[in-house]
Amino acid sequence: MQKGIELLRPIYLAKWRYILQSKVLAMDEVPMKVGLKKSAGRQPGHMKQTYFWPIYGEQDEVAFT
Repeated sequence: MQKGIELLRPIYLAKWRYILQSKVLAMDEVPMKVGLKKSAGRQPGHMKQTYFWPIYGEQDEVAFT
């Protein structure tokens, strides 16, 4: 998995730099439920709340931070 991520990293960084050159940028906070919460007093199987922040460029590109 890590080798695949490292192979894709230059593509992601190039896309990120291109988006940041846009004259107009948009960013959004997207809530997601993922994984299992493992904390004392909680029932097993509960999902944990997390957030993603996609950034959107003027040429309809999207990248996630």
